[in-house]
Amino acid sequence: TGDAACAPEDMKQTPLILCNHVSYLDGMVLGWCFGAPKIIAMKGTLNVPVVGAFANEIGVIEVDRSDPNSRNATIKAIEDHVNEWQPGKKPLLIFPEGTTSNGESLLEFKKGAFSPGAPVRPAVLHYTGSWHPANTNYRTGAHGELQATGDAEWVEQFLGHVMHALQIRVLPPYVPSEAEKADPALYADNVRKVMKSAHQLLLQEAAQKQADAEQRTIQAYARRSVDLVEDATVRLMQGARDTASAIARPLTGRASGSSDGEEPFQRKRWSGRKGRLFSKERG
Repeated sequence: TGDAACAPEDMKQTPLILCNHVSYLDGMVLGWCFGAPKIIAMKGTLNVPVVGAFANEIGVIEVDRSDPNSRNATIKAIEDHVNEWQPGKKPLLIFPEGTTSNGESLLEFKKGAFSPGAPVRPAVLHYTGSWHPANTNYRTGAHGELQATGDAEWVEQFLGHVMHALQIRVLPPYVPSEAEKADPALYADNVRKVMKSAHQLLLQEAAQKQADAEQRTIQAYARRSVDLVEDATVRLMQGARDTASAIARPLTGRASGSSDGEEPFQRKRWSGRKGRLFSKERG
């Protein structure tokens, strides 16, 4: 557990925050959500337009990954932060996978974040929008085939979507046992199990929410379709009744005679013939 005096949402309870890594967006999104913690990034990040200004503001720690000793440099940067950190100060955000994944599960953790043996605050994220920013090298086609892409298309997709949705779940602080402090690999494995379980649960909940939303949409369309059919049926029946009434009115008039009291045509004609025959016989 973390400091009992701290609110659960306080992200400054531990010197390190750990999260799974999915895309270029993670650092900026988590930096904003977690109150701009420090982040370890590759050398040159501070020189990138826009991103560099944001990175400088939150205090990015640069590591030269082209340096053969970059692993040691990263561990050194983490240990220096942990040693200098005090409760209430900015934590250091680390992606323990060391690279991005496809977001479906968690990769194996590097040991760097666990070498100091300090408490960590785990968190997991999952993108839920119509466009998934995880993959910059390929995309899935309409028929499930993989199609090559690049950074330019990733940026185009990013800018082409008005909203990017994701869910973040922050877990309670994880305080290592003495055995975990003495064995960074054990510490890393145990924290990964906790985060993987939380991540899978997050994916399941997101999938269920999407299924429920789709079901509500289908039901709404079904109700609308029923309403349209019922409305069309009522109009059709009303039209049929109106047509039947319009046809019946002239027929009724011919069967009952005209308004001046004359007898129907067929009866009048028969009476006339009968009258002529009767006169002829009398003559």
